[in-house]
Amino acid sequence: MSFEPDFSKSYDDRSKEYIDDVDFQKLADVRSKELTDITEDDLSSIGFVKVKQEEFDELYFYEDLNGIKVYVSRDNNKFELRGYQLRKEKDIDSTAELLDETFKKWRLKIKNDGKTQI
Repeated sequence: MSFEPDFSKSYDDRSKEYIDDVDFQKLADVRSKELTDITEDDLSSIGFVKVKQEEFDELYFYEDLNGIKVYVSRDNNKFELRGYQLRKEKDIDSTAELLDETFKKWRLKIKNDGKTQI
């Protein structure tokens, strides 16, 4: 999935419009799985794209609504959130945390108080 940024609207407005197109059943299906049971197909079904990269066996990117990517790699029983130059930013130890960091915080830019970050 790739997004064409529409900068004529605020990110908050675009985020609200995007919500209407989200397949919440797929998100719920993935969220119900243990982190170790998530497959490449599961990740693909909710918008992750696998990247071939020599340093990582499994590396995926996930875009925000501006087309800016955040990366996650799988390392044994956890995922790792990766930022600039694929530097590790944090361990992700649960499926809920994976979706929180990527879908909620990165794509939708929703903070814990329910408001967008931008």
